[in-house]
Parts: sequence; C-alpha cells; structure tokens
Amino acid sequence: MTYKTKYTIDDITYYETSINGKVSYTKLVDNKEVPVSKEELTYFKNNFKSYLSFFIADYYLSKNSDIGLLEKRLIRPILLKVEEIIPISYRKDFYKNLKTLKVIFEEESNKPDAHFKAKEVKNRGHVVALYDSHNTLLINKNYFKKFISQNDNQTAVDTFKSTIFHELQHMASTKYDFANRAMGFGFYSIYDAGKVKYIGLTEGYTQLLTSIFYPNEITETNYSIPSLLMYQLMQIVGKDVLDSAFYDEHSLTGIINRLYEYIPDYSLAKNLLNTIEKVYYTCFNDKKNNYLHEVQIIMKHYFKAKIDKSLTEGMSEDKVNYKIEKFQKSLITEEKLRFLNINPKKYLNIEHTLEDFTEYISNNTSIKGNIFLTTSYNTL
Repeated sequence: MTYKTKYTIDDITYYETSINGKVSYTKLVDNKEVPVSKEELTYFKNNFKSYLSFFIADYYLSKNSDIGLLEKRLIRPILLKVEEIIPISYRKDFYKNLKTLKVIFEEESNKPDAHFKAKEVKNRGHVVALYDSHNTLLINKNYFKKFISQNDNQTAVDTFKSTIFHELQHMASTKYDFANRAMGFGFYSIYDAGKVKYIGLTEGYTQLLTSIFYPNEITETNYSIPSLLMYQLMQIVGKDVLDSAFYDEHSLTGIINRLYEYIPDYSLAKNLLNTIEKVYYTCFNDKKNNYLHEVQIIMKHYFKAKIDKSLTEGMSEDKVNYKIEKFQKSLITEEKLRFLNINPKKYLNIEHTLEDFTEYISNNTSIKGNIFLTTSYNTL
C-alpha cells in the first residue's frame, strides 16, 4: 500500500512517501524529485514535523475566533500530542479535517436536544466534550468555566485534557464521504445516528491511545474494559494492524485476516470482535453477564496459536516467554476490576482467569521451562 503526502515550507516542496510502511523523503528540484541528503533528512526528521505541527495548530486556532488565549494554551499541546501518536502514513485525514474543524463552547441545558445536560448522566457524570458527525468539537462551557478557567482543580484539568485528546482522536480517525463518514473501525451515517458499526471497538482503541499520554484516565471511564480488551487484542494482531484498520481502512478486514493466520476460522474471528462489542454495552448497565469471560477464552486460543506459530518459526523461548508475560498482564482479572472501581461480580466466571491461562499455556504449547505468573493489575 502506497501513501504520498506533499508539504511546502519556505517555497521548498518535500514529499513523504510510504510504501508498505517504509517511509522515504524527497524534495522538488527543477520540477524533479530528488532524494533528501542524509544531513537534510536528519534535519527534516528532527525539525520538520514540529514546524508543521505549529503551523497547522496556528492555522486551526486562527480559524476559531471564539477560542480565547486560555483555551489556546490548553488545546495547542493536545493537538500536538494527537499528531504525534498517529503513524506518519495515516495523518492525511487528521490534517485535512483539522483545517475545517469547528470548535464550539456550548452551555449545559436540560432540553431534550442538548448535548450537555445540566444533570449528571448516569454512569458518565458530566459530559466534558463531544466530536460530532459534522467535524465539530463541542466543549461543555459550564464545565470549562467552573474547573478549567480557575485552574485550581488538577483532576478536572486532566479530565478535560484527556477528553479533548480522545475526541480529537475521533477527528483524526475520520474520513468524510458525502453523507457518510468512516470513523475508527466502522462507517457512520451522518443522517442516521442509529446506524453505528463497531462503536465499542472504536471507543476502546481510542481510549487506549488516550491512555498513552494520560495513563490515569484509563481508570476513570466506561471505556476502561473495552480499552483493556483492545490492548489484549494488540498482543495478538499487533499495533500496526490495529492502526491500519483504525486510521486508514475503517473496517475489521485487516484484523480478521491477521486472526485467520493463527486460526483459519473467519466465524471465530468475527465472534471475538462482536463479543468485544457486547462487552462495551455492558459497561453502561449493572446486569450480570458472561461476555468478558467468553472474550478472554477466545483471546487465549488465538494467543496460544500465535505462540505455536512463533515457536515453529524459530523464535527463542526467551522472546516467547516475554510475549506470554505481556499477554498475562493484559488479562482482566477480579483484582484489576476492583482497581478500576468496577464490581467484579457483574462479570461471571473470571475468578481464576490468570491461573486458567497459565495452566492452558503450560499444557498446550511445546515451550519448556517456567511460565511467568503475575497477579498484578498493572496493564500498560
């Protein structure tokens, strides 16, 4: 897959070309592309991206006159973090959407069509910000005035920053096409909000990306479990596959194909992803369910198949043990749920998740030696 992006700075035109993930740089000289020298390439890598970031951030802020200086000081660094986390090959939609993004500060209201309710929403508290289907970032003006402008509540400031980052990730992973938009892992109809595909996977991965810069926020939202499941899935399919599906393909095809490499069963792969969706919806009610247990059983089978494949291909046992240790830490246990302030009794049959996994790997792979076992809730 090939991507080519054009940048012009100080009347010099650079091209950034990515072919199957390998990036090269050239510049236009006498209407011909020539490779960038080693010295210039080093300068380009170290300075060009930050220059471009500030240029676009300035452009973006100049187009939104309603944003005051305080808001600029908060939003500018967040924009740069959003850009930083996106692989270079997948930044095209971020830059494109940024140029037309609208930012609106909206008052809380109890009107039926209000985006921000004056009363706390069950299981969510006060909604801080939203990214809508018309490339608009809506910010809760009441929340901002109460907590952010006074700057005396660090928790509120951190929540605001992480929420804005999360919503801008939605903007960065959105491709508009007439009456539809592709966001994250699925397509959304602009005119029919009910037609939403794979919102659980999308919100989970968006929150996982958010937790890289704001690690405390993974414990503070209803997206905690979906984000941890996406981290678990990452241990199987790889971040490169998730990023491609999330920022570029806007479908689950790449993920399903990677899963098929380990277990050739398309229905099982689809079942795994659909069950993650079911887990997402359980986060908004108190009903007991078995979905989390089901997801982790399927994940376990895929991970075991991946380990077998790695051993067959000659991976050292040290590297395999490292992968096993990392996957074990990604498992969602009773202890981890308590750490997240989630009642573990809601999720059935997860009492012995770690022990069951260790026994399964020990009995069903050809690896020798000790299998790492942890009871830590530390995930990332």
